[in-house]
Amino acid sequence: MSSRNNSCDTAVGLQSKLIALKAELKKAQSVIVQQQHMLQVQKQLMDRKQSIDKVKQKLMNNLNLENQSLRNQVSKFEKLFQDKNQELEKLTLINKNLTAANNQLLAEMAKQLSGPTSEEKEIRIQQIKRLSIIDTKPPPPPPLPLPQKQGNLKQEQQRKKPKRQLKQLHWEAVLMQKIEQSFWNDADDLTIKVDFEQLEELFYQQVNAPQQQQIPAQVSIPTLNQHIQILNQERSRSVELVIAKYRLTSQLVIQAVSNIDLKFLDGEKIEALMKCLPQGKEIEQLEKVKSLRDSQQIKLNIPEKFLVELYDMPFFEERLCSINFKMGFIEIKKSIDSKMQLVKNTCQQLLQCKYLEKFLLCCLAVGNYLNINTPKGIIKGFKLESIEKFNLIKGNDRETSLIIYTITVAEQENIPVFKFEENEDQLLNTQLMNLIGETSKFSLIQIFNNEINQIKIGLKHLEKMLTINDQNINEAYQTFQQEVLDYYKVIENEYLDLQKSYEKLCDHYGENYQNYESEKVFQKFNQLFILVKKAKMQSIQMKLSQVNEGRIKETQTQLTRVRQSIMIEEQEQTNSVKKQIEQARKLPLHELLKLKSKFKAKTNGKKQE
Repeated sequence: MSSRNNSCDTAVGLQSKLIALKAELKKAQSVIVQQQHMLQVQKQLMDRKQSIDKVKQKLMNNLNLENQSLRNQVSKFEKLFQDKNQELEKLTLINKNLTAANNQLLAEMAKQLSGPTSEEKEIRIQQIKRLSIIDTKPPPPPPLPLPQKQGNLKQEQQRKKPKRQLKQLHWEAVLMQKIEQSFWNDADDLTIKVDFEQLEELFYQQVNAPQQQQIPAQVSIPTLNQHIQILNQERSRSVELVIAKYRLTSQLVIQAVSNIDLKFLDGEKIEALMKCLPQGKEIEQLEKVKSLRDSQQIKLNIPEKFLVELYDMPFFEERLCSINFKMGFIEIKKSIDSKMQLVKNTCQQLLQCKYLEKFLLCCLAVGNYLNINTPKGIIKGFKLESIEKFNLIKGNDRETSLIIYTITVAEQENIPVFKFEENEDQLLNTQLMNLIGETSKFSLIQIFNNEINQIKIGLKHLEKMLTINDQNINEAYQTFQQEVLDYYKVIENEYLDLQKSYEKLCDHYGENYQNYESEKVFQKFNQLFILVKKAKMQSIQMKLSQVNEGRIKETQTQLTRVRQSIMIEEQEQTNSVKKQIEQARKLPLHELLKLKSKFKAKTNGKKQE
């Protein structure tokens, strides 16, 4: 019995231990399940965070690229702004000189208007009587003004007038005589569709405090009083340096020039000798020295002695200049041909540029609306330099200038102002702009006075040199002289044709072609294209900044939405985990063991995979 009782006690103890172990097992299994579920949730959250980080990274990369492009554009604008400042400095200097000259002209005009004194009149009458050229006929009357056409009166009646006072555009009108020969004659600015309400809102005149006008200081143009000394220290020093550098003697130079030794007389030596040649009063002084040298003993310095001995050779200057001209003729020919071809191509392309005419017509429509109630009134056409006034007038939003607004009007009229890809079908054509930039560096009169005049002078030197009966000279320069003469005849005819095409271009755009200073006209075209390009870049930058601000706001809203969705999902997952834990606590032991075995099987299968 005692043994049975002991066995019962042990069984009861074992059962109690089993129950305790089962309870501990249940707790451990529940904790394991909770931890495994939490690990799964953490993995899901980590994956979600990684995807969000990738989205963030992509957005940041896109923003960095856009910022980099904007920085590049800003750097380009800064370079253009620096160039513009340099041009403005030059223009201010020119303006100061012009104001001084204008004041002098005004003073002279005032003297003329005041009229001569009685004594001056009497002296003048006596002089005219002596010369017997008194004309008793009265002066002819001034020409009558051109009658205004009926079509223009109808157009003025059709024009829409602003409700408020607008900012005035101080432009320069083309004369009526020039308009009849230009494209302005057939142009009609009423065909351009302009949003006049927007224009009036941007450019109405705001009442500001009166500003004191600054009187420009008169700049006295310095007069250079040049007093040239014969063979002064600088001149003698430069000649002496040439002699020492090339180890020259007068005998060597004379021998090389007479034999036309081009091995000795290379381009560098000839250029140095040409700089040493006497000029003006130096030649007279040297002739006096040569005449006195025979009768008197004269001590000369090394440079003066060198020059006197060189001029002992007959036609020395003509010979040296002919050698120099022959060596540099190919370069002169290339320079003339390239410059004349540049002017010809530029004139042709500007005459065929219809987009430029349409853009100027848009400018005319906008400017006429601004000036409709001003003394400037309605004009038929304006000068090219007036486009700078469009850039000076700023809108009331302090960003949009009048030229930027005109560009938008032109684009609404289907005028392709600018395209990022290199395309000839646009107003800001890079090829045309490069041509205008090159042709604005020189003028037609400079080609005539410099390069063509060099050919004339070279032909004169050749004619004088060929009067010498020398076989070497005849063999070397007779055929060359004929070649230069043939080229001169050809280039003279081409120059006349080029003048006609340039005159046609000036007439087409209402510009003056007096004195054939073509660089001034082409600089106006160049300035026009530069201002339009700068204004277009500013408008693009304004649009990009607006788009960039909108994108930043969109990305910020997207990020806030993603954060809110993540927070909501995390809360939902934590709530579901808590519910599952509570449900697991309520389950019996055998169901927990089944769940554990299923979970182990799943984990083993995943490991095997």
